[in-house]
Amino acid sequence: AARTLSAWGCKGCQYRVEAGALPTKQRREAIRAISAGLSRWGYEDNPSAYAFEIRLLEGRMWAVFPGDDRFAYRKQSIPASIHPVTAASIMRLCRPYMKEDARVLDPFCGSGTMLIERAKILPAELLVGVDISSAAIRAACANRKVSGIKFALIHGDALKFGSGRYDEVISNMPFGIRVSGHAQNERLYAAFVDRLCLLLEDGGYAFMLTQEKKLMCESLKAVPALRLVQEEVFESGGLSPSLYIIKKEHSV
Repeated sequence: AARTLSAWGCKGCQYRVEAGALPTKQRREAIRAISAGLSRWGYEDNPSAYAFEIRLLEGRMWAVFPGDDRFAYRKQSIPASIHPVTAASIMRLCRPYMKEDARVLDPFCGSGTMLIERAKILPAELLVGVDISSAAIRAACANRKVSGIKFALIHGDALKFGSGRYDEVISNMPFGIRVSGHAQNERLYAAFVDRLCLLLEDGGYAFMLTQEKKLMCESLKAVPALRLVQEEVFESGGLSPSLYIIKKEHSV
């Protein structure tokens, strides 16, 4: 496979593996084997920013290349950035819970992908991205410029961000795999879910993607005002994170 890809001019390119048709354990083993094999030929498995996709179907490997510039705005990314295709799919699934001219916040905005894809679904009155990483804010600035979509970017801590209220809070939450860690997430998730009550308007929705499913569910149970409306599992870079659609109930 590496020799064929190199003959096509792909040598040194980044890729991702899609093997959603396989059982979880077999899928992970297959992805590890492919990554180990291709790395010896100079290829890098990068689910966040890739030039082509390797799909495992019926015992064969297929190379799939993007055919248009739909996601050409993505000029920069950071470790653990969500892929634009995944972000677009998530935002489309959340469309029934959105409203026009909403105030939208992404408290862990990374390279800005979720905000850009949200703007492509419905007009928003305000789009705000916050991230504690200066590298993430720089990447988001670059992608914002190319996308032509206007949104505010703030270099700061999501747990200390101002007290404004939003109709929607969207985010690709830290998984604790490529960055941070599970112990850090235990503190982060509990504190952030509690803070959602201050960030969301009554009747507002949060759309949160994470692999830390147990942490998310435990954190939600501790905050009665937040109700889990829907959970959807996605296939992303060899992982199976869940999208949690959460509603803040009206105060009595």
